Amino acid sequence: SVVPKERSGMASGISTTSRFSGILLGFAMLSGILATMVRKWVAAFGCGSGCHHPSDFADAIVAGDLPSAISGLEGSSQEIAIQHAHHAFSYGFAVALLVASIFALGSSITVFTLMHS
Repeated sequence: SVVPKERSGMASGISTTSRFSGILLGFAMLSGILATMVRKWVAAFGCGSGCHHPSDFADAIVAGDLPSAISGLEGSSQEIAIQHAHHAFSYGFAVALLVASIFALGSSITVFTLMHS
């Protein structure tokens, strides 16, 4: 209602582009947090016995490639590595969700404040 009729197409395009850019920026930020926290967890706790390349293990977890992460491991080493992968991913995902919720709370407070002023 604040944009003249002859400019409504342009306003709609700007609105859509801004919304889509925000979605992409948020996704990239949360993916980066997830990857960083998974790598941090693996660096702190390792990837189990028989796993010789923790950084490759963490990269495979972040990529969602569990079969590649546990390749070359057998028996109990494979089971331990799977447990470590689940814990690392859960930790990373929990931190990413915590950051997203803090950002959402901050945004809602900002919008509430601006709408009442």
